[in-house]
Amino acid sequence: MKLKPILLLFFAIFFMGCSSNEIEEIEEIESQEEFNIVGKWYYYSIVENGIKTLYNDCLSKSYFQLNADGSGMYYSYTMSNGVCELRDENLARWRFEDNEYIIETTLSSSWVSTNNNPYSAVVIYKYPVTINQDNDIQFVGFSRVITLKKQK
Repeated sequence: MKLKPILLLFFAIFFMGCSSNEIEEIEEIESQEEFNIVGKWYYYSIVENGIKTLYNDCLSKSYFQLNADGSGMYYSYTMSNGVCELRDENLARWRFEDNEYIIETTLSSSWVSTNNNPYSAVVIYKYPVTINQDNDIQFVGFSRVITLKKQK
């Protein structure tokens, strides 16, 4: 008989202990798997030190193309002598893992070793992705937030 009041007290404390923010975060995580990340995602803005800046016309041409099979490409643009040019074109891949999307890109570089034999190295950048209230994707890290908007 004394067990019922203890169980009721336990459940009351448990449910009162969860804030609405925690419940929203749990719902957001569960809904991320249903989110359609496939498509073309353009750079939109960056927040550094609390200051939001929209990418300029040239940098906003940079984008990720994410395909349904988990593959993709990353294209980055930069200004060179007053002309917006494609700077990099790299392979990308994405996956849903541990309740979050992960996007990875590769960057290949070539160097010459001390005995003049060239070799290549591949660097993989891993971006955990969050989804904001506007259904944009964001890379959060290194004290900045980068927002990408999906092409409509």
